[in-house]
Amino acid sequence: MEYETILSDIKKRNFAEVPFKMTSVELTEAAEAYIDFLTLPLETKKLFHFKVDPGSKRTDVGYRRRHEEIGNADNKEFFHYHELAKTRFKDLVKLTGPKAEKFFNYAENVFRAASSALSDILRVIDEKVPGVHDKLFLSETFPSFYLRFLKYDVRGSGNFLATGHYDTGGMTLAIAESAPGLRIGKNDLDIKEVPPRQSGTALFMPALRFIEIDPALCEFTPAWHDVIQKSADVYSNGVARWAIVFFADPSSINRLSSKEAHTPKR
Repeated sequence: MEYETILSDIKKRNFAEVPFKMTSVELTEAAEAYIDFLTLPLETKKLFHFKVDPGSKRTDVGYRRRHEEIGNADNKEFFHYHELAKTRFKDLVKLTGPKAEKFFNYAENVFRAASSALSDILRVIDEKVPGVHDKLFLSETFPSFYLRFLKYDVRGSGNFLATGHYDTGGMTLAIAESAPGLRIGKNDLDIKEVPPRQSGTALFMPALRFIEIDPALCEFTPAWHDVIQKSADVYSNGVARWAIVFFADPSSINRLSSKEAHTPKR
C-alpha cells in the first residue's frame, strides 16, 4: 500500500481498496451474530444505547432504528460499537445472554481490525502529510471511531436502501456487505457500482471532514455514495442486505448539517 496508489484510486474512483486483517468468512460470521442479536425483543435492544457526548447528536453508541420518513428512503436497524461499549454494556450483555455475548465478541474483534487498518492507511499518508496519523489516534482521549452494523429492510429490486450522501465525518471504511448495490463517485453524476472485491480488503473513502485534518489533503475528495437493492433476492426474511462500516472523525464535534451531507458537489 503506497500513498501514490491510494491517492490515484481516490482521484479515479473516490475510494481505495486497502488491506483488512479479517476474511470475508469471519466478517459474515460477525454480521450473522448481529442479525441474531436483532431477534431480541425491542425493549431489550433499546437498553443498549448511550451517547459518548450527551450534547452531540452524532455520538450515539448502541442500537438504533430508523424508519422511513418523507424524503428519506433509509429503513434500517443499526448498531454503533465504540471503544467504550465493552465496559458500559458489560453487565447488560451478561444479563441479556448468549446472543448479546456472541455479537459483542465479534464486534470487538472487527472494531480492533478496523482501527488497525485505518492506522496503517494513515501511517502511509503520514509519510507525505506528517501528523495525520496522530490527529486521529489520540493517546489521552477516546477517538471518535464508530463501527456500524447495518440491517436494511426489504425495499424491492431497483429501489434505494440508502439514498445518496457524503459521510459527515473524516473517513469511512466499507468493510463488508452481503450483496452488491453499493455505488460510489464524486457526485451523483459519475456514481458507479463498486465491483466485487477480494477477501481481506476494505474500501477506504474520504468523508466531508477529511480535509479538516490537514489542508494538504485537498486532493482526497469526499465519496458520494448510495445503496441500491440489486434484485428481488433477500438475505433472509425481512433482511434485504447487511453491511459493516467503520467511521472515523477528527473530533466528536460535528458541525456539518444533513443538508450538506445530502447535497452533491459539482
